[in-house]
Amino acid sequence: MTILDTPTSQEKPKQKWMTPKKWVLAFIIVMLLASLGLDAQAKSTINQKAADFHSFAVTLKYEVQTCNGPRSQGAQAYHQALLGHMAASTAINILTTAEAQCTPVGNNNLYNMDTTTIPGNLSNLHLAKAINYMNSWTFLSAAASLIDMKNIIINHHNTLAIQDLKNKEQQMKIQSKQAQLILNQAAKKVHGTNVNLNIP
Repeated sequence: MTILDTPTSQEKPKQKWMTPKKWVLAFIIVMLLASLGLDAQAKSTINQKAADFHSFAVTLKYEVQTCNGPRSQGAQAYHQALLGHMAASTAINILTTAEAQCTPVGNNNLYNMDTTTIPGNLSNLHLAKAINYMNSWTFLSAAASLIDMKNIIINHHNTLAIQDLKNKEQQMKIQSKQAQLILNQAAKKVHGTNVNLNIP
C-alpha cells in the first residue's frame, strides 16, 4: 500500500502595510479634502450673509421711502403755499396726507419696519440701531416737521413752529447719517454692496 503524503496547508499571504511615505501622502490628501470642504462652507456662509444683508437694507430703504416720498411732496407744497403759488388749504391737505404716511398707524410699511426681525447671521452688525434711527427719522422727526409746516402756513409768524421745524430738519440729518453709517459698516463686514437710503 502506497502511503500518500498529506498536503501541507497553504501559507496565508502576509498582509502588506503602507509604508511611512504612503501614510504621509494619505494624510496630506485627507487634510486637503477637509480644507477644501471648510473653504467651500466658509464661502457659502459669507455669500449668504451678504445676500441677507442686501435684502435687509433694500427693504429698509423701501419702507423709509414710503414716508420720504410723501414728505418731499408735502415740503414742496409748503414752500409753494408760502410763495403764494398754491392755496393754503390745498397745501395743508397734502401735508396732512404726508404726515399720515410717516406714522406706523397710517403706513403699514413703517409698522413692518418697526417689527423687523433681523436674521441671526447679521445679529452682530448693529442693524437694530439703524432701524431705531429710521423710526425716529420717520415718526418723531418727519411727521412732526410736517405738522410744523401746517402750523406755519396757518400762521406765518408762528415762531415756535418755525424753530421746531429747523430743529426737526437738523435731527433728520443726524438720524439719516447715523443709519447710513451703520449700513455702510455692515456692508463692509459682510463683503456686500452699499445701499444708499437716499433721504435728507
